[in-house]
Amino acid sequence: MSATRTKIAQELSTLAASWSKDPFRPNILLQSLMQALSAHPNLTCEAVDAAKALRDNAMQRKVSFSRERCEYPSYSVLHSVSTPCRK
Repeated sequence: MSATRTKIAQELSTLAASWSKDPFRPNILLQSLMQALSAHPNLTCEAVDAAKALRDNAMQRKVSFSRERCEYPSYSVLHSVSTPCRK
């Protein structure tokens, strides 16, 4: 059982190391969280799979939105109204 935990922890640690880094805020990154979670005693395969899905944008591929749905409703109203300065 300990070998499995070690393998899972190593896999999450490797995944955390491959995460992109923010040079301005290195201490508040998802990478830091995953690195800390890799040392957690109750780490599961599901947690590692969830981290992989987050990295691979799995939900973005499952759910597709049209461009119109992603924009704010007020965006089109603000940009379609002609102002007195424009002719």
